[in-house]
Amino acid sequence: MPSAAQWLVEKWIELIPQPAESSVVQWSAKHVVIPGSARAERYVPDISPQIKEPVEQAGQSLANTVTLIKPTQSAGSLAGEIVMEYWIATWNGGDIGYYMQNDMAARDRWSRRLEKRLRACAPVMRRTSPERFKFIACEVNFPHLNLIVQGAKSDRNVASDSFRGEILEEVHDEEGGWTAGRLEQCFGRQSAYWNAVAFIISNASRQGDQLHQMWKSGTMQFWEVLCPKCKQFHRMHTKLHDDASGLHYDHDACLLPNGDLDYKKVIAHGIFYQFECGHCVNDTPEERRALSMSGRYSDPTNLSAPLTERSYTYQSVSVDYREWWKIIRRKHRARMAKKLGDPKPWCDYMREEECQFIGPEDLYTRTQKVVVLAQGRKKNREGMPNRAARYATIDRQKGVSAEGDLPHWWAVIRDWSPTGGSLLVWEGKLVTDGELLNVLREHEVDPMFTIIDSGFDTEYVYAFCLKYNFSCFKVDGKSGFKHEDGSYHTWSEPVLLRTFLGMELEAETEPEFFHIAKWGAMSRLDFIRSRADIVWEVPEDASEDYQSHLSSWVKVERRIPRTNEIVVDYKQVKDRDDLYQCEAYQTVLAEMDGYIGVGALPPLPQGEIGEAKELVEAQ
Repeated sequence: MPSAAQWLVEKWIELIPQPAESSVVQWSAKHVVIPGSARAERYVPDISPQIKEPVEQAGQSLANTVTLIKPTQSAGSLAGEIVMEYWIATWNGGDIGYYMQNDMAARDRWSRRLEKRLRACAPVMRRTSPERFKFIACEVNFPHLNLIVQGAKSDRNVASDSFRGEILEEVHDEEGGWTAGRLEQCFGRQSAYWNAVAFIISNASRQGDQLHQMWKSGTMQFWEVLCPKCKQFHRMHTKLHDDASGLHYDHDACLLPNGDLDYKKVIAHGIFYQFECGHCVNDTPEERRALSMSGRYSDPTNLSAPLTERSYTYQSVSVDYREWWKIIRRKHRARMAKKLGDPKPWCDYMREEECQFIGPEDLYTRTQKVVVLAQGRKKNREGMPNRAARYATIDRQKGVSAEGDLPHWWAVIRDWSPTGGSLLVWEGKLVTDGELLNVLREHEVDPMFTIIDSGFDTEYVYAFCLKYNFSCFKVDGKSGFKHEDGSYHTWSEPVLLRTFLGMELEAETEPEFFHIAKWGAMSRLDFIRSRADIVWEVPEDASEDYQSHLSSWVKVERRIPRTNEIVVDYKQVKDRDDLYQCEAYQTVLAEMDGYIGVGALPPLPQGEIGEAKELVEAQ
């Protein structure tokens, strides 16, 4: 046979797929070359044992979907490349789509990694000749299938081609291109194939998003290692749990004055991992390597998931070549950044190291004010010398009848100076109407400077206010109200209570009714308490109830992932907040009379107040 014809026959024979290896991992160990790898030029399965089972499931199409939630620098991308090469080398047909978050990321992945690794894989190259192995815009046309590398951000990319196999990476990156619904659109490209398979590889994302739903709808299997002492399998996690399991180091001995850690000392003092049984593993290559080699994935923890929908995860602390002190450094510095008002490093740490789907709490930077007591000063009815006003703000509560707690009152009496300073005169709980009236009389509070929240037991409060000439209000979940002159304030324009109730006036001086903006009043209180030039004074004998109620709400700053905007909200962290709200109502009266905030709304909260209200109510 002429040499040219012989060559042609040989090439055609090479195009015929040979029986696949019984194991994708074994096949990969023989054939997958990884140019540019810092660890090995060829794939060595035992370097990253965490990817072996997901690779087998996706490579052999044992599952229709395989979701791998992995930490950074732990061979996740390599897992996708192995599966892609195996499919090309062993399938008879069916196109493959390799999706990144956008076309720029796809082109970058192609030029830096994919092209080099495809060319280095002999079984892949045998499916075509070097001359035919050409690509335009991240596309390779093999005789038996097409490989297309593209971004999910483009509508056209997720709505045109049909794919038997899909590799979907960086699905956590919603801003980059994996917007809501994109994952389902990609799956829709596979409907023509009965044997379709999708391999999702990503860091964790946000709770409730499309990636989180894929994880939860899958088998939810966790990487676990064999404890050398108790011979039981345990999941490894960085965070210290109540049973003392987790990553340990001497924080206090290594703390620097600036709040950071001396990481040389962290290493010198020793880092170790403690299992639930109490056994400790030191940070040595030998001990950590032994743990990795003993590892496996747990049985499915989501028993309702079909075995054709697999989901796996592991934390960076279980990857033996990830240095523990670097994980500790990233965690500590992320926590410091969050305390300073930037929650993004903390969210990134949680997603990329601990593989946790972040919720609203992770987006928050909490600021909780502690009540500073004026030492040496006691509450007394004399109050502030030369005060401009004395206000009483009162909250009606229904109680819990099953616990013998009947309807009652909470009240705050505070004096105000013309320049905005104030002094707490009285606070507490009052069980009967008589007790409330006696406290008001003893402290000589003018009825017209007394306001009561009528949100509960409304008709009773209206009657009570009309009888004793007290004004009343309802709380509205807003930041402010627009007045007739175009200005905004934390209260609505007052009307006479009898007029509001459709009743005839009976006296020249009538109590009023108005609305108070809850978020505006709370932010005003926060503003007043944070000002160094305004004295907001609380005597040292303030009750435990008062001190507890005043810490019932925290100011939280959260970052909106899509826009990177910082939004300030308030979040309730304790059930009882009555005296706190009474103090917030005090600021409304002081602002009405011009002692604070004349003509201006409080500077906080900013942004989506309605969303904040829904969030708080959901708690």
